[in-house]
Amino acid sequence: MYSRDISKKVLAGRMTRSRQGKFGGGQPPLGLMRDPEERGHLILDPDTAPTIRKIYDLALNGWGCMRIAKQLMEDKIPITRVKSNTECDVNYYSWGSARISHILRNPFYKGAHLVCRTHQKGIRSNTYDIIPREEWEVLEGCHEAIVSPEDWEKVQELIDRRPPIMEGNACPFYNLFHGIIYCATCGKSMQVRYEKVGRTGKNRFTGEEREPIDKAYYIC
Repeated sequence: MYSRDISKKVLAGRMTRSRQGKFGGGQPPLGLMRDPEERGHLILDPDTAPTIRKIYDLALNGWGCMRIAKQLMEDKIPITRVKSNTECDVNYYSWGSARISHILRNPFYKGAHLVCRTHQKGIRSNTYDIIPREEWEVLEGCHEAIVSPEDWEKVQELIDRRPPIMEGNACPFYNLFHGIIYCATCGKSMQVRYEKVGRTGKNRFTGEEREPIDKAYYIC
């Protein structure tokens, strides 16, 4: 009972500091670093902040996440601050679309502070509930921004306008090459993606409803 009360107080203390705009997590987001003069405050990392700025610039130019990831791999830009102890350099430069998407959605890069992304189900539980992005508690102006809030919002609008990728049973095709073909650059297994493309609505000449077509393509 005593340990449970201590755990509750520790968790409450962390949430209080987080709601004050203080960073209390583990590793700060790429492009940011801890301020050695003020606990819980973040400052720009001069080594990795230009990488984040480049990612947002490419996104503002209309580049997709996978295209940005491939460009960063071609430019040999590392995904971490310190090179890991590995003999395979490809892991050091192994950018992916999920990584890029996470960076583009991260409000820390506009100078804001995100209170928490997950909610622990219980004091002694190792399971967490992911908080939907619409319910994020974001505090503005907590540290220096890598990108302006205006540019950050423009990127969100560009991402939201993209057609959704069909998932699960909505996929009309089966990936015949699953586990057979691999990317020549990063060595990952090629995965098939689907999306609806084409115009919708009525054809003004025939009056018939247009049906979007299924587009299939492969990514690593």
